Amino acid sequence: DSIAIIPNTITTTTPTKQNNRVPASWLPSSNQLANEKNHHSKHPIQTDMLLVFSCLAGFVSVRNETAGSWLGVALAYFIMTHAHERDLLNILHMVTRDIHQRVSSNGHMQSIELKLLGWTKSLYFNPGRIG
Repeated sequence: DSIAIIPNTITTTTPTKQNNRVPASWLPSSNQLANEKNHHSKHPIQTDMLLVFSCLAGFVSVRNETAGSWLGVALAYFIMTHAHERDLLNILHMVTRDIHQRVSSNGHMQSIELKLLGWTKSLYFNPGRIG
C-alpha cells in the first residue's frame, strides 16, 4: 500500500542537524493510516467482475462460419429465451451445458472458461415484453 501526501504549502529548507526530518504536519496521523487501511480492506480493487472465455486457455474456439462461435450463439439464444426469469450466472451454466453437448464436424469439443472476481450478487437483464 502506498499513501500520497501532498502538503498544503511547501517550504524549502536546507537540512541541518536540527532539521533533517520531514515535518510532523506532513505525515499522516494514525487515524488517517487506519482509515486508509480500512478503505482498502472494505473496497477490493478487482470486484464484481465476470470474465467469460470461449474456450480454455491454450485451445482455440470452435465456430460456425455462418452463425459464429458456439459461445456467441448459445449466449444469445439463452439470453433471448431466459433473461426474463434467470440471472446471468444461471444462463452461463445453461450455455456451458449446451456447449458441452456440441461436437464439430472434425470431432472437436470445447468448454468455456468462467472467472468470477468478487462476484457476490445476481445480475438480471430482464428485458420485459417487446412488441
